[in-house]
Amino acid sequence: MPVYGDANVVCLITFLHKFTGVLRNYLSSYGQIQQSEWQIDADSIRDNYILLYELFDETLDWGIPQLTEFSILKEYVRPQNTNVIGSEKGDSDGTEKQISNEVNASISRSSMAKISWRPKGIFYDKNEFFMNFEEHLKFKYNFKARRLMLNTISGEINCTSYLSGMPTLKLELNEPFKRESVENSTSLSISSANSIFSNVNYHQCVQIDDSDEHLLTFIPPDGRFKLLSYQILHTDSLRPLIVIRPRYIVYSKNGHYRLRIKLKILTTFKRKYNMSDISIVLPLFVPVDNLVFDFDKPFRFSTKIGRVVHNLCENTITWQISRMDGLSRGQMISEFELTTRQHVDYEYRQNIFHNRQTKNDIVYYHLRTKLDKLRGTIADSELSSALESTTSIGVFTEKNMIITVNFTLEAMLYSGLKVNFLQVQEPELQFEAFPWVRYRVSCGKGDYLFVMCDDQIYNRLSKAELDHIQQSIEEIKKEEDALNSDTDRTKVKEEEASSQISEGKLSSQKEDGSNERYKKKAPAFEEYKLEGEE
Repeated sequence: MPVYGDANVVCLITFLHKFTGVLRNYLSSYGQIQQSEWQIDADSIRDNYILLYELFDETLDWGIPQLTEFSILKEYVRPQNTNVIGSEKGDSDGTEKQISNEVNASISRSSMAKISWRPKGIFYDKNEFFMNFEEHLKFKYNFKARRLMLNTISGEINCTSYLSGMPTLKLELNEPFKRESVENSTSLSISSANSIFSNVNYHQCVQIDDSDEHLLTFIPPDGRFKLLSYQILHTDSLRPLIVIRPRYIVYSKNGHYRLRIKLKILTTFKRKYNMSDISIVLPLFVPVDNLVFDFDKPFRFSTKIGRVVHNLCENTITWQISRMDGLSRGQMISEFELTTRQHVDYEYRQNIFHNRQTKNDIVYYHLRTKLDKLRGTIADSELSSALESTTSIGVFTEKNMIITVNFTLEAMLYSGLKVNFLQVQEPELQFEAFPWVRYRVSCGKGDYLFVMCDDQIYNRLSKAELDHIQQSIEEIKKEEDALNSDTDRTKVKEEEASSQISEGKLSSQKEDGSNERYKKKAPAFEEYKLEGEE
């Protein structure tokens, strides 16, 4: 359809978003992709191009969007080879019966009806309705500034409906959905008069009640759907769910240098709730020059809850805790042995001479050599991150000052949002429904951050110990120079000896006359006689 004016950009983006959701539901329902996957690859498009054209034909009429509800489209737009095979319960011999892909007449009429997202004639033996509240946090706290840099909430209400007929649901929350004016409010507090929600997106089935701003009325689609999504940006009054206090200490004991990482955590929510799948990722760096990690000696950790894992690829350690109750504390201590980089280089040369290999050799030398050989065979982004991790082991930079936390919190929401009541009504069937509500808070990788400062890094090495480190480095350099000079001298002597040997062989060959046979005159052609000739 040709466009003679400016197109409605919002309409186009909305249609593409809904069409992508419909296509994803089709491919996940028929086993083409996993339900957890978000992206649709090119192979799935090529394998299902007939389905794609059928969906375009049904969702668009002369370029105008008409129907984008999966619950309606799945009844009369079906991929090939999707006939359901089942056995009749009444047959004793177990003969199979093929269910035809006949379309209910009410389904085709529902696309043009006022309620186009739900067809008529739906029936379930057990009527249930599941409502899942999910909130995703983005948090950033700076210890140097001692203030909260970022704290936002992105939430959504995902529902699954197994209800018969045309039910009407009423949902009331403890927070208003619309922003009301302060003049009409009886309270003098502006924060209490305004709604906490920002950027709320409703499903088309939602009807907002003007008389009660806490109430939502809707006729749900059949199956899974997203009732609404929201953002909460004003969260200054909310406390962080988990608080940490890290410390990095470099000290010396019995002539050995060590790095001690000490971390304390505290949960601030109520004791009756519990947090699960907690992982705190701490960077590894040495805040003292000329000192690196000694991987030949294993690191040690001490904690009463969870365990600590060393990730060499990302140059981090991860404190993993399976479960933690509210208003509880925890502590973890990890220690790493340190050595000088010159000592690592010196041992590497000695190991090459004696045909040996240690963990330091693998980490600081062989691992990077193998990654260099892989250049061009893997993605540049993956290779660059791997090379950066190997070259920056123990290097103190600003990027290493970030601690990330991942967790999952059940049975409560960070925003304090709650359901006052959820009512299901169906005037014709009048069945008994079972509504279920679940709350969940989570944060992904790199969304819950703490930025450390210099006050949390302690160097407890004395001046004499630092001088001793510098002195040992100079001694190792002298030994390396002496070793290099000795190797150069031996190479010169070997070259002189080999040249003398070659000259002696040439002179001996000249003296014994071994080359006289080459000086003799070759016989003429006539002097050769054939066999049997006199």
